[in-house]
Amino acid sequence: MSLSASLLLALSCTPTRFDLQECETTPECRTAFGLGYTCGAEGLCELEPVPDRCLTTEPADLWERPGDYPDVIVIGSLYDHGQDQAELAAVQLPFKQVNDEGGLREQSFALVSCDYAEDDSYDGLSSDEAAIANAEYLISQLGVQVILGPASSSKVEEVYLATQDELPLIISSNATSPALTDLDGTEKSDEDPGTVWRTAPSDVFQGRIIGVDLSLRSVAKVGVIYSDDSYGGSLTAVAMANFTGVSEQWAFSSPTGLTEALVDALADPEIEELLFISSDIDEIIAFLNAAAGASNLNGRGIFLADGAADQQLINGTKDEVKDLFPLIRGTRPQVPTGPVYESFSTSYTATFSELQPSDSIFTAYAYDASWLGIYGATWAINKDDEVTGKAAGGGLRRVSSGEELELRPSSWARAKELLNSGEGFDVVGASGNLDFDPETEEADSSIEVWAINPPGTDFVVCLTFDWVDGNPKPAGPQNAICVPDEEEEAE
Repeated sequence: MSLSASLLLALSCTPTRFDLQECETTPECRTAFGLGYTCGAEGLCELEPVPDRCLTTEPADLWERPGDYPDVIVIGSLYDHGQDQAELAAVQLPFKQVNDEGGLREQSFALVSCDYAEDDSYDGLSSDEAAIANAEYLISQLGVQVILGPASSSKVEEVYLATQDELPLIISSNATSPALTDLDGTEKSDEDPGTVWRTAPSDVFQGRIIGVDLSLRSVAKVGVIYSDDSYGGSLTAVAMANFTGVSEQWAFSSPTGLTEALVDALADPEIEELLFISSDIDEIIAFLNAAAGASNLNGRGIFLADGAADQQLINGTKDEVKDLFPLIRGTRPQVPTGPVYESFSTSYTATFSELQPSDSIFTAYAYDASWLGIYGATWAINKDDEVTGKAAGGGLRRVSSGEELELRPSSWARAKELLNSGEGFDVVGASGNLDFDPETEEADSSIEVWAINPPGTDFVVCLTFDWVDGNPKPAGPQNAICVPDEEEEAE
């Protein structure tokens, strides 16, 4: 018997309050029988099979023992469970913590995590198709109105457009495309909040630093190879608008297109540096593998964006790529520090022994997104006695001013008290201060320029840019590790 079949058998044997019930809507069936029940074509409540993509839950036995979780508040997540293990773990952690702290009134919180990996062992769907199908399942079958993820800008856009009728609150920890800022409207207010949020900063900040860093290093011509999606196109546009040199640009939408773009870029001897932009770590690795095999790279620099600052880049590339490590430079949001991050990091490593918070730059952002989802759902329940995407979004507009509150499990009681009274608070998350601009509903971040350390085992910070009156300013001198030998001699 398959895992999904055994889970369904366990669910079907769970005692319920009624043996059979006529229905008109699925919510009636969830109220009567519990999570997973829908109103079938014959007007009777029936158990809906759980898709194999959505078997991962917190609590872990949610599908096996739904009777143990009456009136559970369900939140969903959309990640690639292979590529995004570090973020997925960070998203799960607050659900363990909030339930240990008593949940909300008599209700506990539950997370249903759906995998959008492009994997034939599932159903043959592409990752974009799977993300949409998962979102529709979470909304229509489970009544979910708060979704954590997806981990890419293009998938956030796809899911948002596919769920316009329901308008769930989407909170991404990884999506950074500037194109998302106005996706849910240009006018946002307490009465009409947006439903697309993110804890990671917009690439308006990262893009500016890419252009500034290339210019400060006097790169005259750059070859830009970027993924033909909302992330790649918008980040390229911002970066090149802040670059003082000239560029040639190639967009790609397939592995063949990526390879051809690299060949064309390397054929131009005037191109001094290659800027590769993709949010997909597999594409980044494929690019580096191809570059390592090129005979005419000729020591040209390689610039990568935040998605590359991942241990998978170091561990997943060919051995020949290690010779390119000294040529690689990139940008990312500032790596979090401070007591809230340390509290998160300690809990994370204690709970997930095979993972480390440093496995991805976005783990702290995912942890914060998860807690924000819980806060938003709590605000909505206190306000309207039910969770809707709009109401939950209104709750997120109340976490950037007022009493300072560190995002820790021990703060949950006070957060509940403030949300219940209609007050807000100024939350300090594991990723830093979450000061969302009320007009854009986005937070900024310092941006780091990174490189790979000489042993080729980890990332080092070359330079950090802060913002002064809206303009980037280096926070200190450049790390000597990141300065080429010839520059040191010139100095």
